[in-house]
Amino acid sequence: MTRFGIPASAIIIDPHARHTTTNIRNADRLMIRYGIPFTKPSVFVTTKSQTDYAAAPSFDQRNLRELGYLPYRDKQHISIHDITFYPVMESLHMDPYDPLDP
Repeated sequence: MTRFGIPASAIIIDPHARHTTTNIRNADRLMIRYGIPFTKPSVFVTTKSQTDYAAAPSFDQRNLRELGYLPYRDKQHISIHDITFYPVMESLHMDPYDPLDP
């Protein structure tokens, strides 16, 4: 926040994610709630190993298996710590069989 001059009020925290798949899904939901445009890319920032994992086709397959859809579109691995993606409206679907789906 200090380095880039980002105010604390601009930080949105997802307290419900259990793992990366649900974190991206929940981030989509928060972006929808706060009116963040879907026409601009979002950035997923994490460690190199987690970025490599999320950039792999196996991560797409896990999302399809666990969520039934990809909670992003046009995912691009742009650096060792960053992936850009666009949120999708399918993320609004609540799973009635998942008691931890907020």
